[in-house]
Amino acid sequence: MKGSKIDKETNGRILTFLDMNWSISMIIKELKINNIYVSKAHVSRLKNGMLNNSNETLNINKKEHKRTRKNNIINEKKIKRLKSMASKPNPISQAQMAKRLDISESSVRYHLKNTIGFSLVSKKKVHHLTVREKDIRMKRSKLLFPFIKDNLDKIISTDEKFYRLDDCNKETKRLYIKKGQNRKVVSTYKKSKSFCKGIMVWAGISLNGKTNIYFAEPGVKISADYYISNILKPFIEKDLKSLYPNNNGILQQDSAPSHTSSKTLNFLEIQNVKFIPPYMWTPNSPDNTPCDYWLWSELDRRISYRKARTIKGLKKVLKDEFEKIPQESIKKAFLAWPTRCKNIYKANGGNIENFI
Repeated sequence: MKGSKIDKETNGRILTFLDMNWSISMIIKELKINNIYVSKAHVSRLKNGMLNNSNETLNINKKEHKRTRKNNIINEKKIKRLKSMASKPNPISQAQMAKRLDISESSVRYHLKNTIGFSLVSKKKVHHLTVREKDIRMKRSKLLFPFIKDNLDKIISTDEKFYRLDDCNKETKRLYIKKGQNRKVVSTYKKSKSFCKGIMVWAGISLNGKTNIYFAEPGVKISADYYISNILKPFIEKDLKSLYPNNNGILQQDSAPSHTSSKTLNFLEIQNVKFIPPYMWTPNSPDNTPCDYWLWSELDRRISYRKARTIKGLKKVLKDEFEKIPQESIKKAFLAWPTRCKNIYKANGGNIENFI
């Protein structure tokens, strides 16, 4: 009743409404329907009381959290364990180290750096080599090193790479829906299993300049016949004569089946084209040809700023950016070649990233 004292039951109802995030005016109207009259000030006092109780609970939790903090005091035994974990070839993460030692990650970082004297570095990514490949690489690099050192100004390093279109899969994992909209109407996302469309690119570089860039039509298998007709013949007629008018240029190619085919090698001999003989080709060696260790990554970097969504557009982007590569950069990449080849021999045919 109006003017009567507010009992505990009414206060309980008000607190329940406040828990339901009702506004003060809504609570007053609801109680008024049942002939219960309360002031805004009274509801506000109850609301502020709830907030104060909530803050007190929060402060208690903070104090409990402080009491349960990890003990960051680290003794000599833990230092030895930490050093042992960090000294392994494939060490666990700092978070795992902290968990095993029951200390904080910041303590792990501090003692690794200041007490033990370790620095965290990233491993260099290298390609996998079998024992047989290492043995062949060592033997052939011993023959190849003096050859490229004496003929570096005559060699045309060539290679091919497959480039894909940018919009491989137009579907995305995300979709915006309106608030309250049923999620059942959202379409599903299917991960594409098919490869994106793309094109095979062939190009060459030398200390005298670049070749033209050649493209194999999508879906075409590059056999020895296709390689001879569509790559080697135009290369000999246009590029070789242009770069080395005295016909003293030396072709370097990798050990792809279309390159090592007897039909291909016979064609080169008939055309009087000099080439590095197969017994000098180092297998599985992306670290030993200028196209592999420099050209393709440089071209990748340049075309990353231009998005191609058609095969025609991709051809144009690749051709434009390849032609823009300065000769000074090519020269720098070429001059590093003999040293790389020598390092393969010094590494007994193994990876040379630690020598670079």
